[in-house]
Amino acid sequence: MRFFLLCSCFSIALAAKLPSSIQKCHRNQPDLPQCVARAIEASFETFKNGNKELGLPQSEPYFVKEINLVSDSSKQFSSRIKFVNVTVHGTTNNIHVTNVKINLGTDCNWIVDTRTPQATMEGDYEMEATILFPIKAHGKFNSTMVDYTDRHTIKCEFFEKNGKKYMKLNSYTMDLRPSRVIYYFQDIFPTNRKIEADILNTMNENSLDIFKEIKPSFDATFSKIYMDGMNIVLSQIPFDDMFL
Repeated sequence: MRFFLLCSCFSIALAAKLPSSIQKCHRNQPDLPQCVARAIEASFETFKNGNKELGLPQSEPYFVKEINLVSDSSKQFSSRIKFVNVTVHGTTNNIHVTNVKINLGTDCNWIVDTRTPQATMEGDYEMEATILFPIKAHGKFNSTMVDYTDRHTIKCEFFEKNGKKYMKLNSYTMDLRPSRVIYYFQDIFPTNRKIEADILNTMNENSLDIFKEIKPSFDATFSKIYMDGMNIVLSQIPFDDMFL
């Protein structure tokens, strides 16, 4: 929800007219990682409302049609959850890029670390889970991740098209680590509100344990979204236009 939007904005802006709020980076400058970090942070604010001419979607809020999360490694918190028509808020506010490692040579790779104070997802859900006991439910949901870090590890390669050099991502993995998660699922047990409250309390008291169970599925889902989206962007922008 962050790095794809950030890199898309940064890359397209460099290929077109770079807004004065975003610093241009030269690939051989000694402080290239710091320059890229500053450009990434500036891109969030500059492009949070999207840009129709550049083909950039709105990033605040950001819309995801469907997210499927599966966990069966824990009998206590096993779950199969589908989120539909998801709106993500807060991913462009107060984002801080804490670290950038970038290799633009033959062994092309990136590592970008970010920290975000808070982000919220809301939409519709369908759930089959074991939380205290088996549950099958659907309705509205709201989930807030508090003070989370995110590491994006990317491997890339270069190719030529029409006599120009381009970059392509071959793999993308993210590692999302919140300090706390706040869950709310409407009608998770509608026939007994006392039990419903107990379930929600249990989920929030054990929020990181629950997140740990769905984390591999969550990370994989968004890693694919980011990689596919970034490759669409990168396939249109020559490498020399992105890094001077």
